[in-house]
Amino acid sequence: MSGMVSIVIPVYNRKEEIIRCLRSIKDQEYRPIEIIVVDDGSSDGTAAVIRSMEDDDIRLLHSETRCGPSYARNIGIMAVKGEYVLFLDSDTVLENRQVVKAMVRKLEEDPRVGSVGGEIPVYLGLPGEVRGRQLNYFGESTPSSVRADIGKEPLWRECTYLATCNCMMRIADLKTIGGFDPYFVFGGEDTDVGYALGKIGRMNFVGSRTGVQHYHIKTGRYANETYRYHSTRVRFNLKHFGAARNSIILLWDILRIATFYILLPAKIAYLLASGRQIARENWLGGAYILKAYATNLLHYPEIRRARKRNFLDDMELARFVQLRREQNI
Repeated sequence: MSGMVSIVIPVYNRKEEIIRCLRSIKDQEYRPIEIIVVDDGSSDGTAAVIRSMEDDDIRLLHSETRCGPSYARNIGIMAVKGEYVLFLDSDTVLENRQVVKAMVRKLEEDPRVGSVGGEIPVYLGLPGEVRGRQLNYFGESTPSSVRADIGKEPLWRECTYLATCNCMMRIADLKTIGGFDPYFVFGGEDTDVGYALGKIGRMNFVGSRTGVQHYHIKTGRYANETYRYHSTRVRFNLKHFGAARNSIILLWDILRIATFYILLPAKIAYLLASGRQIARENWLGGAYILKAYATNLLHYPEIRRARKRNFLDDMELARFVQLRREQNI
C-alpha cells in the first residue's frame, strides 16, 4: 500500500476537540498522509489553534462565511493531493492506530468498494459497536452495525452509506459523482453521497477494524436540528425518488403527524407529572414535518436538477457562497 490518504476535517468552534482529533491522526501507522482542516468561519480561536499545529502534514483552509460542513468538504476535496480521501468530524478520535491502513487495504482489494469506515457511537455509550447506515423505503436510516474488533479476521457489512464523521472514498469516485450537495440543511449529504456511489456501481462497507470514536459534541452545531432533520429527509426523497414513492411517503408522514397530535396531550401530561422540561420538539414535531414539505416543495424543480449538478465546479461553489452570504445578512 502506497497511495496517499488525504484527510479532510471541517471544523466550527471546536478548538479543544480538533487538537485531540489531530493528535490521534498523527499516531496512525499508515503513511503517506496529508491533513486538510477547513475552518468554517469559527469565532472561538479554533483557526489559531490549528495554525499553531500546522506542519508538512497539516494544512488549514479558511472560510470567512459559515457555509456548513458539506461546502467545507468540497473545498477540501479541491485541495487534496491523495488518491484516497478520508472524511472525519472534528469530534472524532482514532484510537486504533491501524484504522487508516485497514480502510486503504479494503479499497485496494476490491475496486467495487466505493466507501469504507464506520462510527463508534461512544456518545451513546456503545464503545463496542461500529455503525454504518441503512436506508428504508421511506428514506429513513437505521444502524447497520458490526462489532468493534481488531482480531485476526476483519468483519464487514454492506450498508447504504457511512456517516461522514468517518468515511474513506477514492478521489476519482468523488469527482465522478460531483462531491457533496451543500443544500442539505442538516446531515443528508452523507446519505446522498452513499446513494450516488451505489448508482455508479460502488458498494459501501462498515468494518470491525475501520471505526473511529465519535463524541458528538454539542458545540458548533446548528439550532433547531429537529426541523433540519425532517427537511433533509424530505429533500433527499424528493431528489432521488419518483412521484409514486414520494406520494406513499407523504401519506405515511400524514399518518405520523395525526398520531403525533392525538398522543400529544398524554405525552405532555406525562412530562409535567414527572417534572421534566417540555421542549419545543415535544409539541412542534408534527409541525416540523409539515414545514419541511412546504419548504422543499417550493423548490422542487431546483431539487430535481441537483441530481446532475457538479458541486465541485468553481461556479457552483461561488454560487453557494453568495447564497449563504445573502442568507446571513
